[in-house]
Order: sequence, then C-alpha cells, then structure tokens
Amino acid sequence: MVDTKQEKFRGSLLGGMVGDIIGAAVEAESPGYIRKTFKNLDDILALKSVPELLTGEWEVGRFTDDTQMTLGVAEWLIFDDGLDGRNLLEHFCRVYEPWRHYGPGSARES
Repeated sequence: MVDTKQEKFRGSLLGGMVGDIIGAAVEAESPGYIRKTFKNLDDILALKSVPELLTGEWEVGRFTDDTQMTLGVAEWLIFDDGLDGRNLLEHFCRVYEPWRHYGPGSARES
C-alpha cells in the first residue's frame, strides 16, 4: 500500500500529538528518572495528573502548546490561500489557550 502525502501528513500530526501528550507528563525529567519510575508508556498515561511548578497540576492526557501551535500551522497551510504570515499570527491569537503551557512571552503585547 502506498501512503499518500495527505496520509503521511496526518500520521505525522498524530505521532507528534501522541509524543506531546506522553512527554508532557515527564517534561524536564531526566531519562534515568523516567526509566526508574515507569516500566512503559502505559504507566505514564495511567497517571491522573503531575505536579507543575507554576500552574499546580497538569492533567495527563492533554496536549500542550506544541501541538496547539502545530495544529495552528496546519490549519493555516490548508485554509490560507496566500500563506500570509500575518494571518498565521492572527490565527495563533485566536486559538491561544494559556493553560497549554506557552512560553512566558507568548501572551505579552508588543
């Protein structure tokens, strides 16, 4: 079976999202800690939440700003005929959800 570009694109988005969801639960942890604490990915996904320094608790199973912005770029590529960078920035503003762990400068007005 030959995958179309569209199927490959969808698979890439899905793979990135799955990695983001799993990785968010162990973000900033060392590989040694992760190996010692979890036997497999199911152990990570079995967690209800993980402590967060700035926001309290992160609900395991949610995707972060990384996926949110990736989806924003994908939507822009699909729907913006001119591929105008200003439209991309405006789209990012519309889909911005601060609880997804954006960097501290993301909400700053210039």
